[in-house]
Amino acid sequence: MTRNTLDEQRSQLNGSGTITEPDHQQRSQLNGSGTITQPDQQPLHQANHQEQDSASSLPSSGTSESQSPLSSGAGTLVMAMGIGIMLTFLGMRLIGTAPKVQKTDSPVETVQTPAAVPSAETPAAVPSAVPAQTVTVADVKTTTVNRTLEAIGSVAAFEEIRVKSQATGLQIKQVLVREGEFVKAGQVMVRLDNAVLQAQLAQAQAAVAQAEARLAELKAGTRSEEKAQARARLDQAKARLRQAQASIPRQIDQAKAQVTSAEAQLSLAKRRYESQKKLIAEGAISQDRYNEVESQYFSAQANLSEAQQRLEQTRNTNSPEIAQLEAAVVEAQQQ
Repeated sequence: MTRNTLDEQRSQLNGSGTITEPDHQQRSQLNGSGTITQPDQQPLHQANHQEQDSASSLPSSGTSESQSPLSSGAGTLVMAMGIGIMLTFLGMRLIGTAPKVQKTDSPVETVQTPAAVPSAETPAAVPSAVPAQTVTVADVKTTTVNRTLEAIGSVAAFEEIRVKSQATGLQIKQVLVREGEFVKAGQVMVRLDNAVLQAQLAQAQAAVAQAEARLAELKAGTRSEEKAQARARLDQAKARLRQAQASIPRQIDQAKAQVTSAEAQLSLAKRRYESQKKLIAEGAISQDRYNEVESQYFSAQANLSEAQQRLEQTRNTNSPEIAQLEAAVVEAQQQ
């Protein structure tokens, strides 16, 4: 009876899931993380030896043989319970059970997680980059389509013929055709205002009548005084013409001579200027001397330009004067 009691007390399961053995010898202990720790087994072996010694002190009878299955069954039961506890704890961890709550004496602090507040740095919703498009909807129907195209432009003819009068200073009085109308050769298209032409015709007729009367007087014989005056006017006109014809070439020759002289002076001044320019670069002459030569060169250029202008002016001025004198001679001869 004592042996059975000892075997039953070999293993006991306390309330925290720890397997304890009698005589304070713990075979295995389950820690808080679900791991079974094996304590030092030396005391267990010693207890076993003590048990064996106690068993050996008992009389060798059938009682010891009957006790051996009981001790082995108790060990198996202890091992099965330990494995079951370990598997149960591992299963709870695998299925994600809630963590163990530890009671403390400190007051419970409730921590509230703030709601998500939009940050100022969070970029706003970017609008779509595709611009809005306007769509026009129309009903589809059958209708007549004109094969025409309207456009603005200038229309020009393949061939252009200018229709104008041979006389100048005329105005169109009446248009006898419309624009775009076909015309024939010799067809009258416009009528001109001939008032100006009629006046010119009357003036010309009067001049002719005066000339005819003058001619009649000359043929009939005029007074000798009028003839002398007319001859004197003619002689004077011829003299002025000869004088102009003689003086104008002389003036032109003088202007040409002035141009030639100005060209020679410019050539000499240019050679001096180029020579003095080299000397001033070498430092052989003073700046005042160089400035004097440079001034002479520019003055020669101005003199040549003035001489050329006088020559051109002489040619242009005397030509009209000669033309007037020639016309006066012709008029005197007609008288």
